[in-house]
Parts: sequence; structure tokens; C-alpha cells
Amino acid sequence: RKSKVSMFHLTCGQQAAVTDDGWAAHRRDFTSHFNNAVVASRRPLQQGELFEVRLVKRHATWSGSVKIGITPTPPEKLAFPNSIVGLRDGTVVLSGHNVTMDGTTKCERYCSDSLDALSEGESVGVMISNQSACFHMNGKNLGPAIQNLPSVPYWVLIDLYGQCVEVKIAPREMERSISIDTTVTLTFHPRCGRFVRLSNDQRSASRSRPLDEFNNGVVLSNRPLNDNELFEVVMVKKVSKWSGSLELGVTVHKPEAFEMPSSLTNFRDGMWVMSGDGVIRDGSGGTSDVYTANIIDRLPESSRVGVMKKGNGDLHFYIDGVDQGVAARGVPANVYAVVDVYGQTAEVALSESTGRRVGQLASPTINSMSYESSVDPLQFHKKCAKFARVATDGRSAYRIRPTEEFNYGVVMTDRPLNDNERFEVEIQQLVDRWSGSLEIGVTTVSPDGYDFPSSSMSMRSGTWIMSGNTVQRDGHVLCCSYDENLDHLKRGDRVGVVRKANGDLHFYINGKDLGQAVQGIPANVFGVVDVYGMCSQLALTSEGGRASRSASSRHPSSSESVSFMGHSSMQERLHRRAVRHRIRRRRHLESDDDSSSGSDGDSSSSSSLTLSLEDFLGVGSALTGSSGDGSLCFHRTCGVNAVIEGSGRVANRGSPETEFNGAVCLTNRPLRDGELFEIEINKVVSRWSGSLELGVTLIEPDELEFPDTMTDVTHDTWMLSGSTVMKDGSSMSRDYGIDLDSVTPGNRIGVMRRRNGDLHFYLDGNDVGVAMRDVPPGVYGVVDLYGQCAQVTITSGTSDNRLATVETPSTPSGWEGLHRFHHYHGRYVSMRENNRAAVRTGSFNNGVVLSSDPLKNGELFEVSIGRMAGRWAGSIEIGLTTLSPEELHQTGFPDTCTSFSRGTWVVSGSTVLVNGSTHKENYCRSLDSLKERERVGVVREPDGTMHIHINGRDHGSACSGIPPVSAILRLSAPTYLAMHLVHRLSTLWSICTDKRRKW
Repeated sequence: RKSKVSMFHLTCGQQAAVTDDGWAAHRRDFTSHFNNAVVASRRPLQQGELFEVRLVKRHATWSGSVKIGITPTPPEKLAFPNSIVGLRDGTVVLSGHNVTMDGTTKCERYCSDSLDALSEGESVGVMISNQSACFHMNGKNLGPAIQNLPSVPYWVLIDLYGQCVEVKIAPREMERSISIDTTVTLTFHPRCGRFVRLSNDQRSASRSRPLDEFNNGVVLSNRPLNDNELFEVVMVKKVSKWSGSLELGVTVHKPEAFEMPSSLTNFRDGMWVMSGDGVIRDGSGGTSDVYTANIIDRLPESSRVGVMKKGNGDLHFYIDGVDQGVAARGVPANVYAVVDVYGQTAEVALSESTGRRVGQLASPTINSMSYESSVDPLQFHKKCAKFARVATDGRSAYRIRPTEEFNYGVVMTDRPLNDNERFEVEIQQLVDRWSGSLEIGVTTVSPDGYDFPSSSMSMRSGTWIMSGNTVQRDGHVLCCSYDENLDHLKRGDRVGVVRKANGDLHFYINGKDLGQAVQGIPANVFGVVDVYGMCSQLALTSEGGRASRSASSRHPSSSESVSFMGHSSMQERLHRRAVRHRIRRRRHLESDDDSSSGSDGDSSSSSSLTLSLEDFLGVGSALTGSSGDGSLCFHRTCGVNAVIEGSGRVANRGSPETEFNGAVCLTNRPLRDGELFEIEINKVVSRWSGSLELGVTLIEPDELEFPDTMTDVTHDTWMLSGSTVMKDGSSMSRDYGIDLDSVTPGNRIGVMRRRNGDLHFYLDGNDVGVAMRDVPPGVYGVVDLYGQCAQVTITSGTSDNRLATVETPSTPSGWEGLHRFHHYHGRYVSMRENNRAAVRTGSFNNGVVLSSDPLKNGELFEVSIGRMAGRWAGSIEIGLTTLSPEELHQTGFPDTCTSFSRGTWVVSGSTVLVNGSTHKENYCRSLDSLKERERVGVVREPDGTMHIHINGRDHGSACSGIPPVSAILRLSAPTYLAMHLVHRLSTLWSICTDKRRKW
């Protein structure tokens, strides 16, 4: 028998294509054609040789699936038919259950499982042994199908028919050539990815240069996993530079013959991998969009991630010892564990549980530490969320500035709870400004080194919380109506939680057991309580007793200073940007004289936060027309595949024949008004589709998390891609006048922001016209060397003479500030980003939110959709109301916007409703069809009419006769996460134009 497996012959059916050097084949236009895709082996079968293929991809549109057979006709002489069932001259075929020869059925029900039922990853093969044709399915010999075959050469035929779209040859000879001892200790295999370094007797794997390289960190186990054997790694070290993190799974490929990919999600055959919160099979989505609520990318250092193949073929993943459930079924035997030390993950090590079987696994531990039962009284841990404070005695906790801040009040116990030990708190102070109240539960997370989130409902990695009358795990609702509502508790009420010895979780209100809430809670969980919303202070009780008040548990008085400034993440980012620019320019603020003479008593630290518009935008002398910053070149920080040369004026895409993206480049400084950023295209490759993308962005090179392509950026970015003008990743207009996909070497492409905020693109020095208006100053030029474009050079930048003299711009009218949501809202709404984002936390309704202030005439209130949940029907509803949030808070928010019976004008779907009754149908595109990143807004015009805007387009008058109002919005059905308000740049103007305004 030849040592090398036969491959596919290059001669094949009309719709078939042979790829991967003959190792794979697929049907070209599988959405329109179901047949004409027959492929053959490159050489005839030898006696006793198995030719086997694995089904890589299916398409459910058609009926029928793969067919396999043998024929004595060489591929060069074969007239490839629509299907191999019709071939003659001694052709034997297995189709479905039946075996045919020359089109005549010779054996019905040859196999119990039909070929039509094969799933992706399963295999089928054929062998000639003792003049008999024997077919194989998933490695099992189905026995002789046709006997006494003539002693002539036979070639294998594979018919990519119906649902079967792609197959790949399974190299079984190679698999059989190595003898494996499955009793040896599990370690990492010495053959691994290019940047992997093994240590600690091959039990630790790290990625070399983790701040320079983010991939090529794949490593496999040294042997296949036994059934019910756990393979588990500890995340030893993480870095914050990259996105993405550890990926873990199993593969049918042996390390000795495995071609290490740059990442596991790039491998297309015989792979089951957990990445993020989903399971990927052969490089594509697997069992479901979301497999678990525990997202690997968010796990901290010391977290443990494991995988196990059960004896029945089910694949399970484990996080910190907790089984996340069945991820895939039908996984074959003899799979190797595979780990990708990717992105933020810089080092992993095998845990002590690796190699243990079911029944040998210890109870889950927290952060690889074990805890013994303690008789010490419970106290709060000193480490807590940023607005929470723990009293000196450790028995009381409160939220600072409770009338100004409603979240970031999470505190935890200083040790894990013992079995049957009650963690109970008494509410000592309430404020009536907010909705929502105390939340309580347990978590596997240790407070040591934990980055506390804004609320307990945002905690992951095994956290069970009672919020309102719901019980949630890792932010997902397990029970909608558990018992009494925590939001209705009063001062002096007590709330507790107990983990029973059998793993059941019970909650208590005023000593009353509310019954079993959850089963299967692991041991060694910490108590967690969120001093949230109306609840501003609480204290630990003795079990069944009342808490005593002490002087140390009081709120700080008004005379006590709290040195904390509650900036949003946006403000912190802007502050860092402004400070960095001042350092880079080595000059003082123009407002030094104002700061030195100020009499407001601010400290020097707060005065350092005052800045002029030029300082903030980082343009300095650029805005005054001087050339102090030098000529334009590319910034040294660029995309992973970009290479900057020629004193910063030349940009290349590394390996342009194998990489088509990841080559985003920005200018070294912001563009001056009227300054042309122009590049000349030097080199293109014809292999790819698409080409150069050009535009501007407010994001600094040092702040940008470089994407694969710049059109993936969803804020502060204006791009031209092909002939489409895009803002923040969304198409604004098509057929602009230049098609960047058709440019050739020698063409010059440029972009200019003019003083009035208009953005213009140029082709070979000719102005193509206005592409976008109201682009703010201080933007960087950005070019994406995408697809066919492989190299560009910056030409000598020019300026429009009419715009050569530039003055510092004044605040544009209409940019007074950024909208916010009101702190009173529907029952299942949670606010984020200082009330700039709203999240629906449970059910499909009770998601009504209002604007924080009434809208002015002609003022647009607009939101963008951050995340959808596809389990519900319906979507966002938006409109106007004369009802105040305070009034609704007293009377109760309705379930939906359409439930209002007075003073409300709403669009739901494509229907306009006034006070709940239909006013107009088919008004606009249905809001139910909106997708993530799309925008919808509402405005009351001066004439009293309501207009709806979708992705910037005004759909005209929806209804009339509307008095002054507030905007109203419903987070309904699929609209799940982060309804972010747009026009974020308005904050930049309102913050920066007043030199004396403090952050």
C-alpha cells in the first residue's frame, strides 16, 4: 500500500472545485445548484486502502446529501454526470441507505444510518478488500457491499450532492502510523505555534512578546483525551493591549501532522472550540449563538477554563470548575485538547485538575484557592466598588453621594460562606430619587484583585443575584417572579441568602425563607450585596437578629470631603488625550493666567483639567495655520499587517498575497482645516476584491484599537469605501463620485476637511464634492490598505488657498450638549454610562425610558442600537409624551409605549399611534427591522409636528398638534443591550470651549 493518501483529481464536474492542493473539494454555487459536483480520486485504490472524506459544510436548502462510489473509468476519460448514480461500466455507488451498480439497486438498507443524515465533521469512506467493495461510516466498516469485483483499477467518486457542500480528505494512514499511550501524564505537546514558549516540564505555555504579537499561540495536548477526562488550564497572565482572549477546545488532528494556524478560528476542519461566549466548529458558529453567560474574554487572571469529552460523545466546557453544559454532540474518539494563547491571554498553565476523570473532580474552588469553613463572624471586604464604602468595623456599607450616584455600590464578604450560613443585611437608609434598590446574592469571584463592575447584575464567572423579584445568573434571568420584590423594601427590612449543604440557594426577607431559588451552587461562594438605587446604606445582622447602628456606620457629613470625581469613561479618555497633547507640545495652557488668578478654591489637580479647544483637540498650532507640527507622515502605531517605511511617508501591507486586511494607518498629527491629505497608489494585487479605503477619524493613533478594517469602527470616523460614504460604520450615501475599488497604480486619492466642517474627497487633484457635513476639527487622516491595495505613498500635502487662514472655531449652534436618559424608567431597565445607555435586563417589556429633559423645538433625540436578542418578536418603539418621568414614577410606568392612554405620540413598527390608538399606518420602514448599529430618532418641529429619523433620514410628519414634550423610548423585544445616544461629539464642544470649565 502506498504511504501517501490519494488526493482529488483536478478534472471534476462542472459545479465542483478542487482546493487545498487536492485535499478538499466544494460545490461552487451551492445556493443555486444542487448537483453537477462530482469529484474523483487522483489515483486508483490499492487493495486494503481506505479512501475517506469528512463532511465539512452542509446547506439545508436541498434534500439528499453526499454519495460515494468506485468506478473503473479513469477521471481523464470520465464524462462527469449530474450525479454518480447514473454512471455505468461497473460503477458501484452508496446513496442514502442503498448500494447500486450501474444504476441498478443491488442492496437495499445496506446501512442503518443514511448518508443523507451525516452531519458536519462526520466521515464516509470506501475500501476494496478481497475483490469486495466495503464502505465505511465514521470509521466503522459496514461490511461487503458488492463482492467478486473484476481485478481492475478502481477510482473513488465523491458526489457533492444536495445538502453536501464541501468535503475534505481524512488522512487515516497518517493517523494509524503513530502508536499512542493514553495513560501518560497530560502535558502540552512540544510542537506548537510560532510564538509559544513551553516551560515547567511542558505544563506551562506562554506567548513570547505578548505586547507585540497577539496570535500564533496554538498548542495541543501531548496525547488524546480519554473519555470523561478533564483538560483544564489556568490563565496565569493577561495583557490589556489586545481584544479577544484564550480559546480552548478539541481537535481530531495530531500535533505531529498539524499545520499550526495563526488562530483556532482560522482552521476549518475537525475542530470544536470555545471562543468568547460561543462554540465554534471548524471555524464557523456551532451549537448556538451564545453557549454560556460566562465570556472567556472577560475572565480575570487565575480563572480556570477546561474541556471534557464524555463517553457518549458529548463535549462539555468548564469555567472555574462549573460545568457550562453540552456544547456539541457526536464528537469522535481520540481527540486532542487544543489551546490558543490568544490576544489578552499571555500565559496559561495546566491546573491540578487536568487528567482527572468524572468522580475524581474536586469541588470548584475560587481563583485556584481552597477555603476551610470559618467560625469568624462575617464582615464586608475592604475592597469594593468605587462609590461604595465599608465602615471601620467592617459591618456596615454605604454609597457615597447617594443623591448623585445610584450604582457602583457592590460590596462582598471578606470570606466565603459556610454551608447553611446566612448572609443577611438590614436596610438602614433609603433615598427616593432613584428606582430599583438593594440586590443580594453569591458569587464564585474573590474580592481580592477583582475589578468591581457598576452593578451586581454585571458580574460574571458564576454569580447568582436576586434583583427586584427576579433571580439571575451572570446577568441572565432564571426566574421572573420568585417572590417579594426587593425594590419595595423599607428601612429596617432584612434580606438574606443561604447556600445549603446540598448546593441549593435560598433567599430570606425579614427571616422568612422564600424557598429554593437555584440548585447546584458550588461551595466556597462569597456573599455579595449591591447598595443600589434607593438603598444607600445597610449593615450586617446576626442571624435572626437586628443590626446595631454605630457612629462609624453613618454617612459622611457634608463637611467631609470625598476626593473622587465621577467622570464617565468618555471624559476620562478625553482628559488623557488632552494631557498627552500638552506634554507632547511642551508648552503651558493658554489659560495659565486664568488658573493662577482664580479664586474658586480648586486644587491644583482640578485646575490642571482646564484646557482650551486647541489643547483638547491636540491640534495646537495646526488650527492657527502655522507649520510647527511639520509635514504629514504616517504614525508609527498602525494595524498589525501594516509596515511604515520611507521616513513615514510609505505604507505597505505585509504579505499582500496572503493577508487582505489589518493594515489601517493614521497620520502622525490631525489635519489642518483646508489641508489635503493625499496618497498615491503604488502597488495593487489582483487576488482580492475591494481596495483602498480613505477618510478621517477623531480617534488618536495611540487610542485606537486597530480593527481589521476601518469601516468596523463605530464612532468618530468618516470613511469612503468603494463609492459609499460611511459614518461610524454605517452607510450614509452611495454612488458618491469615486469608486475606490477601481483605482489603479498612479492614481492619487485625497481627503480634506474644510473650515465649515464639510468633508471633500479628491481624485488626481480634482475635487469630487461634499461627501459629509458637520465633521468636527482635529481629525486625523486614515487610510486602510485593504484588498487589492498593497502600497501607498503620501504626496506633498496642499491647502486650499481660500482656507489657508484658519481661526479657532466657535461653538456651533445646536451643539449645546449630549442627551441623557432620565433616572426614572421602566421596571426592567438599567442605566449605563452615566445615563447615556439603557439596558433591558429581563423579560420582553417593561423597558420604557424617557429623555432627561423636555425637547426643544427642532431638537433631535437619537439613539443607536447596540445589541439585539433574537428570541423575541417586535423591537424598539419611539415617540413623544407630555407626561413627566416623575409623574410616571408615581403612577407606574406602563409595559409599552403603546399602552399610554394620554399625551403620547409613538411609532411602533411602521404604525403611528396617538394615545394608544392607530393614527397612521405604513408611515416608515418598520422599526422591527432595525439591526445593531442602526439609528432612530425623534424630533418635534416648530410647527408642532413629530418627525422620525432612521439612520439620519427624515421620514416626514408622523402626526401634528403636539405641545412641548419629552422623548419616550421603549427597549422592546430584540433590543437588548446598550441603546447608546449618538451625537457624542456635542460633549466635546460643551466641555472644551469654556477654558474655565472643570471636568
